[in-house]
Amino acid sequence: MWYSYNSGSKWWKGKTFPSPSSTTSGIDDQDPYHVYGGLQEQQLLGGDSQYPVGITNSRWENVFNGDGFFTFQDPSDPIDIYAEYQGGYIGRVNRHTLEAR
Repeated sequence: MWYSYNSGSKWWKGKTFPSPSSTTSGIDDQDPYHVYGGLQEQQLLGGDSQYPVGITNSRWENVFNGDGFFTFQDPSDPIDIYAEYQGGYIGRVNRHTLEAR
């Protein structure tokens, strides 16, 4: 993945960007926002959209198990996200504790 901080005048190659096969992605309303992605045959991961020293693999965490698909933020509580996996199953996940129900 290549990225630019100056509208494309100069480009940098991201060397630590995780690149498994992602089926879907979502974001939340935080500032900076978090990115969520369902991974084919894996789980749902969540991570920072930006981080002071750059986003490395260690900034991503498993937020829900199963063959991950959609994620979206609970509109009434920004700490919680809804995550869906294969077969239409859904869980409500607390982003801080990763407790799911």
